Amino acid sequence: MLTNTFSNRNWRRIFLLIASVLLALFVGHTQASASTVSVNGLGAADATITNDQGVTQSTTSNLDKYSAYQVHYKWSINDATKLANGDTATVSLPANVASSYDYSFDLTDAKSQAKIGTFTIQKGSQTGTITFNDYLVTHNTGRQGTLQLAANGKHVNTDNTNWFINKVGWLTNTTIKDGHPTTANWNIAFNPDNKDLTNVTLTDTLGSDQTYVPGSVKVDGNIPAPDVTVSGNTITMKFGHIDKKVNLNYQTSITGVPNDSHWSNAATLTATNGSVALNKTVHGTIAWGGNGEGNGDEQAAQGAVTLIKTDQWGCKHLANAHFNLYTAAGKLVKSDVTTDYRGELTVGNLKYGSYYFVETKAPRGYRLSSRHLTFTLNDKMPAAKLQVPNAKKSWGYCPSFHKVQIQFVWYHCVTWQWCLW
Repeated sequence: MLTNTFSNRNWRRIFLLIASVLLALFVGHTQASASTVSVNGLGAADATITNDQGVTQSTTSNLDKYSAYQVHYKWSINDATKLANGDTATVSLPANVASSYDYSFDLTDAKSQAKIGTFTIQKGSQTGTITFNDYLVTHNTGRQGTLQLAANGKHVNTDNTNWFINKVGWLTNTTIKDGHPTTANWNIAFNPDNKDLTNVTLTDTLGSDQTYVPGSVKVDGNIPAPDVTVSGNTITMKFGHIDKKVNLNYQTSITGVPNDSHWSNAATLTATNGSVALNKTVHGTIAWGGNGEGNGDEQAAQGAVTLIKTDQWGCKHLANAHFNLYTAAGKLVKSDVTTDYRGELTVGNLKYGSYYFVETKAPRGYRLSSRHLTFTLNDKMPAAKLQVPNAKKSWGYCPSFHKVQIQFVWYHCVTWQWCLW
């Protein structure tokens, strides 16, 4: 009984040890299955920054935290670089911009629109990650592409002088629905010097892919609520008389993502200050998302075929047999390939598919074969081998190194014998 208990305990220990080893091997294999690959053109120094008007910005200048920018890359992967499904590449942003939100988007083939990978970045980060699938594993030559992503500047302007109206925006709900966030907030501040203004009208024009949330205009402090009217994408807010600083917010529902990866609004304030007519316009932008493309040429899998030419009994290998090689559709692939002194010829660098040889000139003393010598190359048979016999034009001897004896022609040529060709 004690022996059985001890034995059972030992078996359990052995089982747990084996399970632990297998688990460690599995985890180690899983972790090693993907790696970071070298991709040209994704460094911070490789980036080009443009503002919401498409104007190129310096990668070292102060860029406004509340303004949207596009960061552009042109990337490529060397043909010699081995890529596997799940491999990643790091994308580095210049030091003066960063992502304001978490987001992810697909990279696609420029022609077929097939997915080639996914780009992700976290809020506040200056590095993102491309995770490749197996598309560029098979399309593994001439691999190149582009990447554009939205970012905000990192500079906060603390100079509150010399402005009359200001506008900023941010996402208030980044839950993804139909491929995009759902709600944005827009903040407008004006009259920081508490000027005495009359006939104050604020006209806000919404950019693409957003609609005004009715009743969402809220004004801070003791400022009377404006008279709000909406016509299409234009929101008109009439205040009448104002002699204090105004700070207001309203919301828009997001219906899609613009091609330039940012939502924008333009606010125009008209008013009268004494005898001076005022008319000021400001823009607000919210940066989010991006897009990317890439492509590569598919290098077809390649195989090879070896043809061995013999006499009709297989006893003698024949040199100087000439052949043409065709695809199954009859297209000439290789002309006048010839067997060597061993009776062999080899043709490599053949795409997978079906082919046939046609003999164009037989070795001296042998009959020309009219057969189509067919073969197929594929994953299961990347290297084919054909043994092709030729009949002799006359009687002759079939030599061997075995004992001498006379046999009939239907015996194999394993000794000295009379053979009929």
